[in-house]
Amino acid sequence: MTRDQILAFITEIGVVPVVRTSSAEGAIKAIDAIYRGGIRAAEITMTVPGAIRALEKVADQFGDKIVLGAGTVLDPRQRGRVCWRAPNSS
Repeated sequence: MTRDQILAFITEIGVVPVVRTSSAEGAIKAIDAIYRGGIRAAEITMTVPGAIRALEKVADQFGDKIVLGAGTVLDPRQRGRVCWRAPNSS
């Protein structure tokens, strides 16, 4: 998806749940529940311990079926770690 397509998709949904849990496993479970509830977009914050692992697992599990974002990205190093799959992430 392009940035414009992602923006249109999120605008159409009208909500992007922000997942902030105490573990990567909790974040993965939360995203699964969000998806099963019919919402096809979500964000995992980088404040979740093991956030990168959670993002990778969710991306592998759902692929293009969900728009997944990383939140609370505080520095260029974190940005580089979360943009590995992002379309047009420059």
